[in-house]
Amino acid sequence: MPNQPKTPIRGFRIPTDLYEAAQAAAQAEGRTISDVVREALAAYVDRHRSDA
Repeated sequence: MPNQPKTPIRGFRIPTDLYEAAQAAAQAEGRTISDVVREALAAYVDRHRSDA
């Protein structure tokens, strides 16, 4: 995300095989793993907001 303000770095645990597969898929799309994680978390939160 060019020209975006810096956000805090977060940490979480993820199995190596899942991380490597996600990283390869993101790279194949010309995206970063951070972009993919942000999008996935936003979709997750949106789904749960609509349930409330």
